[in-house]
Amino acid sequence: MRQYLQPKDNDLSGVFKRVATWVASPEQGDEKAYYTNAFFQLMASKRFCPGGRVLAGAATSHGNVLNCFVQDGQPEAEGSNGWVLNLATKLALVTKVGGGNGLCLDPITPKRVYSGPAGNLFLTVSPNHPDYQKVKSGTFFDLVHGEYHTQGYRYLSFLDQAQVPSSLKSISVRDSVGSIWNSAGEAVKSILAGEDVILDVSELRAEGTPVQGSGGTSSGPSSFAVEVFDNFGYWASLGAAEYAGPVATLRHIFAPTLRVIRQGGTRRGAGMATMSITNPDLQDFITAKDLDREQQEGDISTFNISVLVSDDFMKENIADVRQGVLWDIANHAWQTGEPGLIYIDRINEHNPMRAAMGDICSTNPCGEIPLYPGEPCDLGAMNLAAYVLESDAGLEGFDFNSFYSDVKTCTRFLDNVLDVNAFALEDNKEMSMSLRRLGLGVMGLADALIKMGFAYNSEEGRAACTSLIAALRDSATEASEELAGERGSFPRIAESALEEPRRNIAVLTVAPTGTTSMLMGVSSGVEPVFAPFIYRKIGDEYNALIHPLFKQLLEEYPPHREYALEGNWNWEKVVEAVQNNHGSVQGLNFVPDAVKTVLICAHDISPEDHVLMQGAVQTTFDGGKKVANSISKTINMPNDATVDDVYNAYSLAYKSGCKGITVYRDGSRQYQVLSTKAKPKEDKVDEVKDQEQISFGGTERLPGEPLFDRPGRLTGFTDQVKLTDLHGQKRGFYVTVNQQDDLPTEVFISSGKAGDEANADSEALGRVVSIALQYGVPGEALVTTLRGINGGMYGTYQGRTVASKADLIAVALETSGVENILNRGKGCPDCGSPLRFEEGCQKCEGCGYSKCG
Repeated sequence: MRQYLQPKDNDLSGVFKRVATWVASPEQGDEKAYYTNAFFQLMASKRFCPGGRVLAGAATSHGNVLNCFVQDGQPEAEGSNGWVLNLATKLALVTKVGGGNGLCLDPITPKRVYSGPAGNLFLTVSPNHPDYQKVKSGTFFDLVHGEYHTQGYRYLSFLDQAQVPSSLKSISVRDSVGSIWNSAGEAVKSILAGEDVILDVSELRAEGTPVQGSGGTSSGPSSFAVEVFDNFGYWASLGAAEYAGPVATLRHIFAPTLRVIRQGGTRRGAGMATMSITNPDLQDFITAKDLDREQQEGDISTFNISVLVSDDFMKENIADVRQGVLWDIANHAWQTGEPGLIYIDRINEHNPMRAAMGDICSTNPCGEIPLYPGEPCDLGAMNLAAYVLESDAGLEGFDFNSFYSDVKTCTRFLDNVLDVNAFALEDNKEMSMSLRRLGLGVMGLADALIKMGFAYNSEEGRAACTSLIAALRDSATEASEELAGERGSFPRIAESALEEPRRNIAVLTVAPTGTTSMLMGVSSGVEPVFAPFIYRKIGDEYNALIHPLFKQLLEEYPPHREYALEGNWNWEKVVEAVQNNHGSVQGLNFVPDAVKTVLICAHDISPEDHVLMQGAVQTTFDGGKKVANSISKTINMPNDATVDDVYNAYSLAYKSGCKGITVYRDGSRQYQVLSTKAKPKEDKVDEVKDQEQISFGGTERLPGEPLFDRPGRLTGFTDQVKLTDLHGQKRGFYVTVNQQDDLPTEVFISSGKAGDEANADSEALGRVVSIALQYGVPGEALVTTLRGINGGMYGTYQGRTVASKADLIAVALETSGVENILNRGKGCPDCGSPLRFEEGCQKCEGCGYSKCG
């Protein structure tokens, strides 16, 4: 909740009052007070929740409450240097006030070799500037990992002001976002003309200085120097838009732009980059986020990437042919979770403005709303669970009358938001007002199905879902038609394919509801319940928070004798049993069958059933009067899923009527990191070429020889952990992981005093694991082997439940610094807990943090 509180709110009720008053301000006369109260009651009763940016930004100084936009480089010529640079400036200005951005890379010329002129780029800053040393060395605060990095410069060179030749063209960078990106663009033009140029950043405010109107703080001149000026200069040396290609432009222009702007002082912007399946640089795009490329060429983790796939392509490739481009995409999605697929012809088939405005070719960062350039996401969600009044009564227990009425009020709420929002860009405002696109969706679907007695992964569950979504669709459509009669249709309706007046070009979506669904206490969007309980960080401790429906359902039955405590359920033992059962109640003999039938959690559901639910929602949306956008949902797969499974999901999603699909295989990027191989020293291999060599995990080594020669000093970390034994006594452990060449190579665990038997066992375990690492055993193999061993103890470490010393070592390896660095922030930046992928976003159950992109 803390991210939504403003100084005068005091509590959540204060947040809702501020939001309701602000959103009702366009109403006239007595209706203003009426709708202020109506909007407040909907939020306070947890029947409706607007998007998180509305909760945080309503009535603030910057006033932007729209989640995301799609941008292009207009009015510059499409695909030109000016178009790219203007697009980058738009990204910066929108990100500054908290919005995410989508874009399409197709207008940019495919990459080719550049042999033209390339001037030199220099940088200077006043020696009296507070950040002088940081600028000189290229040191900046990395928002991903929460620490300072000295990256240095790839293309530009630093000069002290006393060293600057008078002959150099000088650009003085003014202290505003617009000036920073305009100066970078001016430098690009000079470099392409073969001119040497120097940028003076003395006027930029120091790092951490508050930025008025944005709610954030400045990244500082060093951050802009490393991320913007150095990257823009390097891009110019590649020949810029005409030669560098779309992926290099994404890597060196768009991604650094989102990375360097702070949102609220701590968070980076989020983006979506799309490319057509027919683009000549498609293979470059598919592999763009491979970890080895990101390490060598530059990070683009601020962007999700998706391929725009046509109907013709899918019809040609939907047969059982395991080859070609679609197989390559599936293989990379299996490895890294990206790229996603967008069935672009299906999106435009349901686009009422296609004839007048052409095809849509991009979406917002989470993929739930396809947008024309300049259009925003205006998001809110109905809490379906709040309308189930009678448990186990099927659809008869759902209050359709109240739901229908409330959906109309919430449609009005979102339409008002467009009128009170303060836009960062005038062309964004013009496009938004011309079409007035809304994104009203749902949360708590899984909870509603459980309460009504339906299994999420059953035909009956999908049929019930279809009934609820149809009610949402029909009510929201009727509300938009009524608003057209009261306020007028959207300005470009005469150019559309619509047959009846309507206030909004579209009204429906399912957006990620990560933190807002936590606020409402229900499941996200149309996702299943994640688990019967989650660990939430409260203070410095992690505590098991049991899902209220799990508790309610189980307590309807007398406790099983092995799980009873003083006549009630022993929830500590129940949680332990579920934890040991991979977070599921399925297969547990003490859980009644009636509970197991409806309490279907994320890992109980096959990828096919995930896809079928997404298809059921989308086709119901699209069964109306062209009122629907798309849906944000991740098809989560277990770690042992195959590339075939991903490929099959693509085919099923297309056949089921989905408009796009994102697949994430559990632990895929994590295991890439842990499998990173160390190279043996060249001289050692050369000396013994005549000896037999063995390939272990792809790394050449000699029989009986470790991969690492231990230096005199290694760096690493030591964590103190306390576990509780069977007697209820707390036992302290120290876990140390040391690294060499960014790989874990030594593990120590100590407990008790030196010389006692328990500590000897701990020392032996650490030595064995260390030897295994040093002889090339992959880290993920050790994690898999040790994780989950039960030694009669329990506690939490790094947000994970652990039950033994072996378990401690597994978690230490799993969360070691190398993973945090190379895995691009997969640990929560706020509390360090693991992030999970859902609805196209990363979410932390430990503290509520969420991020798209």
